[in-house]
Amino acid sequence: MNSSTYQQELAKVFDFQPDDLSINRNKQLTSAQIEELKGKSQGFGRAIAVVIVTMIVIAGVALFILNLIDPETFQFGLIYLPILMAIFTIVVIAVINNYFAKFRKDYKEQAVVAESGAIEIVSGDAGTVGKLKVNNTIYDLQFAQFKLVSQIIEQNPSAKITVYSTKYSNRILSLDISS
Repeated sequence: MNSSTYQQELAKVFDFQPDDLSINRNKQLTSAQIEELKGKSQGFGRAIAVVIVTMIVIAGVALFILNLIDPETFQFGLIYLPILMAIFTIVVIAVINNYFAKFRKDYKEQAVVAESGAIEIVSGDAGTVGKLKVNNTIYDLQFAQFKLVSQIIEQNPSAKITVYSTKYSNRILSLDISS
């Protein structure tokens, strides 16, 4: 395969268009990429609503069970269970906020980072089959992406790649390959 064929395969497997690559080369996001980040950043409100509703249901069920088992324990539960649930909810909300904050920052700043260098594969962790390493930056890969990148390395060990990604969430936007 030549660089042009690799480029087409990368676009297909990493789900980007030639226009995306062209605009990302200028360190800008396309309107579709902006909308995707906006959608991801807005997921925060939905996630928080789910957590709060879940906590209310769990607290209600726990209080109901306490009342059935031992009415005296129910009085204790009325005092301490809501406090424990509130603390747990605050911690969960903080974790969720931290996760979505990177998408909000990417959406607001609309910064594209370019990392160029030799292609390297490193072992994956839970949820990924492997990771793409370019210089010191590591990107998660799905199976088809891992397979294609491994094939490129195998067929052209000296290939160089430029990965265009978001600044905070490290999401791959597009890739540029050269021999």
